[in-house]
Amino acid sequence: MPSFCFCFAMFRLDPDTFKKVHPAEYHRRFLANGVRPDGRSSLGSFRTAHVLSGAVTTAHGSALARLGSTTALCGVKAEVAVPNAQTPAHGFVVANVDFPALCNPAFRAGAPAEFAQSVSEAVADVARRCVDLESLCIEPDRAVWVLHADIVFLNYEGGAIDAALLALLAALKNTRLPTKTVYSKTDGVVRASAGKTVSLALTRFPVSSTFGVVEAAAQFDGGVGSKGVGVVVMADPTEEEDAVVASKVTVVVDSGSGELMGTFGGAMGVNVLEDCIDSAQTRAKEVYSVIEAAEKAAEKAKIN
Repeated sequence: MPSFCFCFAMFRLDPDTFKKVHPAEYHRRFLANGVRPDGRSSLGSFRTAHVLSGAVTTAHGSALARLGSTTALCGVKAEVAVPNAQTPAHGFVVANVDFPALCNPAFRAGAPAEFAQSVSEAVADVARRCVDLESLCIEPDRAVWVLHADIVFLNYEGGAIDAALLALLAALKNTRLPTKTVYSKTDGVVRASAGKTVSLALTRFPVSSTFGVVEAAAQFDGGVGSKGVGVVVMADPTEEEDAVVASKVTVVVDSGSGELMGTFGGAMGVNVLEDCIDSAQTRAKEVYSVIEAAEKAAEKAKIN
C-alpha cells in the first residue's frame, strides 16, 4: 500500500489580518513591550485632546471635541421652562448622548442601546453638578432657563464618557445667555435683551479619564498603577484595546480644584484606584488648558 506524505507550507499573516483573526493576542504583543498600537509610547499615556469651540453657530453654545479618532459634537440650546415646586429658583441642565450608526459599525439605528443609555446617565449626572442652577432663574416659581446639551458622536473608537464630557464642558464654557431677562406678570411672557450676552456660571469643571484593567502576564511592563500580581492598568483604552481589558473605571475630577467628583465602571483595588486618581488629576489640568485655549480662539475669531 503506497504511503503518503503531507507537507504544510509556513505562512505569515499581515498585521491587519492578524488583528482581525486574533485581536486579543495582537494587543497582548504590544502590551508585552509597553507600547500601544496607535503609537503611544506607554500604557499610562492618553490620546491628545483637541477642541474647537463655537462649532455650531445656531446654538447658544457648542464645541467639537476629539480624543484620537473619537469625535463628539455638543450643542447647547437654552429654553424657558417652569421650575419644579421643590426648587422654585433652580434651572435645569439636561444632557443627552447619541451614538448614531454612522459613528461606528457596532451601533444600529433606532432606540438607544444599553451602552448609550449608561453613558447618557453618567454624563447627565456630572452635568447637573457643574452649573450654578440658581443662576438660571429668571423669576422664582415662574420661569427658569433649561439648558439642553445634546452630544452626538461623529466617530467612535473608545473613550465615550471622556469625549462626551470634554465636548460638554467646552460647550458650556462657550454658552452665552441674554444679560437681561424680564418676566411679565401680566401676560406671563419672558422678554430677553438682544445683543449683549453673559457666560454661564460654572461651579465645577469636570474632566474624566478612563482606565482599563488588564489581567496581564508577569512580563508585561507596568502601566499607570501596576500594583498587585498579574495586574496592569492601561490609560485611555481604545475600542480595539478593549479586547484585552477585563474591566474599566472612569475617574471624574474637577480640573479647577482637583477634587474627585466620582467614578463610573467596574471595581478596582484601592492602591490601583489611587494611582488612577493621581493620573486623572494631572491630566484634568492639561485638558482644561486645551478647552481654555479653544475658547480664547473662538472669542478672537468673533472679534476679527
